[in-house]
Amino acid sequence: MKKVLVIDDDVVMYRLFQIQVKRAGCEGYFFRDGKSAIDRLDEIKPDLAVLDYNLPDIEGDELYKIIRANEYCAGIPVVFVTGTVHEQYLQKIKALGANAVLSKPFSPRKLQVLIKELLEME
Repeated sequence: MKKVLVIDDDVVMYRLFQIQVKRAGCEGYFFRDGKSAIDRLDEIKPDLAVLDYNLPDIEGDELYKIIRANEYCAGIPVVFVTGTVHEQYLQKIKALGANAVLSKPFSPRKLQVLIKELLEME
């Protein structure tokens, strides 16, 4: 079973991710802060990461670099979610190398489809 790492501090989004990751047929690992997730990367060895860009303990670009530097996560797809929607901000996130950026609010079904596409699941 594919493993999806999700980091989001918003309680509502956290629950939405739990539901959609399960519906996508994946095993989910959910965290509300970056540090807790970073500490478990070697153990989890995720196949995909879904990251809130604006976490209270770490900014998205720094978190992205840490995840990419991990030997188990160097090549995995990364999806950023953000509540900030102006174009320059979204371009900054895309420039990091993320596979996708979802602006909140987004369709839960879209998230499920995106997970399956990035993990090449049917």
